[in-house]
Amino acid sequence: MIADGIAALIQVKARNAVPGSTEREASWLTSNIKKAIKQAKGSIRHLAHRREKLTSARGRRVEIDGALYNWIAVVIVEHPQPPADFTPSLEEAGSVPCVVLLRRDWEYLFDHLRSTRAVLHYISRVAGEEQELGGEPARYTQAALADADALPKELPDGLRRLAGPADVAPAYSAPLAPLEPADDSSMLFRIILEDVANTHIGEDSESDRLELLTALDTLPASYRPELGAALLKFMESVGQYKGDKVRSESRVFIPYPGDQVPMVFMVASAHFSKAQPLLSMRTQLLHHEYWTSLQEGPGSAVGVMLTPSRQKNRDWDTSTIWLKGPTGLTEEDAQELRKHITGRI
Repeated sequence: MIADGIAALIQVKARNAVPGSTEREASWLTSNIKKAIKQAKGSIRHLAHRREKLTSARGRRVEIDGALYNWIAVVIVEHPQPPADFTPSLEEAGSVPCVVLLRRDWEYLFDHLRSTRAVLHYISRVAGEEQELGGEPARYTQAALADADALPKELPDGLRRLAGPADVAPAYSAPLAPLEPADDSSMLFRIILEDVANTHIGEDSESDRLELLTALDTLPASYRPELGAALLKFMESVGQYKGDKVRSESRVFIPYPGDQVPMVFMVASAHFSKAQPLLSMRTQLLHHEYWTSLQEGPGSAVGVMLTPSRQKNRDWDTSTIWLKGPTGLTEEDAQELRKHITGRI
């Protein structure tokens, strides 16, 4: 599992027999967890220093440069009744960061966070710490409480000015490990991710798709319900427009540098073939203003647009623009873009 510079090599061990005595089950766990860690280390040695074509869970081939990732060994244990107070040893892992947890706890993390990137960052955070098997929810809660007590970071002045007045664009602090679980109110954002994941592109572009999905997945899970509610409101408003021009509504995400990717989310009244220039202008301007405000070499920016669909059984289509690195946009170009955009990004 790979995202945002982190690669988790996952080994699964399942206990299919009827559980026996505490001593017998502890022996089985010790033996199989040690074996799984050894297997994970071997696979990491094979992958960590070479380029390799792998097949994703969606059946697509993608080339991975293992040297670009920080590798973690993850052992998932499926056991119907593990003995109480059993803490797996990580001695076999040596210098390789390692986490051992029950399958139900692995599923708990995904149900709670609804984000591959967030799960990987949490796993990376606790890797190497021995933990009682079955105790992952308690360990996660401790991390979430620590994050809740942490002081929020202040946006640099340039980005604060870019975002606009505090009464119009209030700052939003998102913990790395949110205490409250994600819920179905973030489903619209999940649909956007699925649309990006299912768009037909060539095999040579699959690695770009994964980078785009990772960029989108940087949006904090605790912010997604608010974004979804805003987009649904935009869809209702824009959907009632009957004029000939293109009407749009937008929400801009201005992140703390290095934490997430700047993004603009738009809903337009016309098909994408007609609305595409508006998304392009918005995304280019966001990219220019964000990175110019930081006075740094340009990184990336993402634009997402929802437009009325021409397909049966589908009301809205998802389109994206991903800008990465220098775009060649000058301040004079940016001034021209501002003339064509109502309001300020």
